[in-house]
Amino acid sequence: MSTPKCALGRLLPNTPDLEEVKRRGYYEDGILVIDMRRDHMDWTEREIFRQWAEKRYRKPKAFTSRDEKT
Repeated sequence: MSTPKCALGRLLPNTPDLEEVKRRGYYEDGILVIDMRRDHMDWTEREIFRQWAEKRYRKPKAFTSRDEKT
């Protein structure tokens, strides 16, 4: 994003790169953020994380996977 040339430009919100925030969070603090609805994982990987998360935290109210019919 380019820097605005007017004085009001500093009032615009600064939107962080979410992938960079996730990468830095894992690298610096060991925090892993996984979006279960993205296509970056195959079904097996998604199932492993889903089962672990449900065992640890219970099934989320708003979770709807493309693989499951609501």
